[in-house]
Amino acid sequence: MTDFTVSKNNFTSGELDPRLHARDDLAQYDNGLETCSNFIIMPYGGLRKRPGTTFVSEVKDSTKKVRVVRFEFNVEQAYILEFGDQYIRVYKDHGQVVHVGDFESLSQESRKWKGMDAVGDDIYIAVELGDIYKQTGGVGDFVGLGQEARKWSGIGGVAGGDVLASVNLGDIYKQTGGVGDFAALGQTSRNWQDVTKAPNGDEYACEANDIYKRTGGVGAFVALGTGVYGWSGIDAAPNGNIYACAGSLDIFMQTGGVGAFVALGQGALAWNKISVSDNGD
Repeated sequence: MTDFTVSKNNFTSGELDPRLHARDDLAQYDNGLETCSNFIIMPYGGLRKRPGTTFVSEVKDSTKKVRVVRFEFNVEQAYILEFGDQYIRVYKDHGQVVHVGDFESLSQESRKWKGMDAVGDDIYIAVELGDIYKQTGGVGDFVGLGQEARKWSGIGGVAGGDVLASVNLGDIYKQTGGVGDFAALGQTSRNWQDVTKAPNGDEYACEANDIYKRTGGVGAFVALGTGVYGWSGIDAAPNGNIYACAGSLDIFMQTGGVGAFVALGQGALAWNKISVSDNGD
C-alpha cells in the first residue's frame, strides 16, 4: 500500500464524538480530531502547545490527601477547588481566593480591648484591667467570662485546645481545653506582651527583650535569646511557623518552630500585634 500525506491546517471542529468517526460526509469531519492531547485549538484553525504549570500554593496540610477539581461557573469565571479534610480552598488567576472587603464595626461596648485571637470558630479578646470576652462561633456579642480584672496584654490558643492569656508585669494564665477559668501557670513575672500556642503543643510568649518558649506546654517558659527588639506580638500558623512583630523594626518568622527568627523585610512600621488565620494569611 502506498503511503501518502494529508495536509491538515484547520482543527476548529475539535475532538469528534466517537459516533462521528465514520461520518466522512460531514464538513466537520475534515476539521476534527480523534484525540487532542496537550494542545489548544486556536479560533483561526491551528494548534499550539498548552502552557506549562505554575506553582501557586502548598496544600493546607500536605500530610493528608486532598483532591483538586476544576470548576467553571461560566466562560469568564473558572476556578480550581482544593478539597481537603473538612475544608475547601478556592484558587483563581494564579492565587488563592481570600476574604476581602472593609472592616465593619461589630457594635460592641467601648472598652480598652487588649489582645485578640481566633481559636477555631470562637473569638477571644481581653480587656486591659478588665475581663476576658468570648464570641462563640464568631457570631453575636462578646460575652464576659467572669475572669478577675488583670492587666491582660495578649491571648492565643488552638482550636479545641487550651487558650493562653498573658498579663503585663504578671503571670501567664491558661484556660484548659477552652473551658472554665483561666488559671495561673506560675511563670516568672515579666513585661509579657503576647502569647500563643503552636499546633504541636509548644507555647510561646514574648516581652520586649526576648521571646520565650514552653516546649510541649510543660514547665517554664525559656528565653530563646532572640535579642532586644521590642517584641510586641506573636502568633503561630497552622503549618507550625511562628510569626512575631518587633516594635518599629519588622515582622519575623521562625520556620517550623525551629531555629532563629528571620526578618521578612516588611519595613520599619509601628507593628503592635500579629495574627495568622486558619488559611495561613
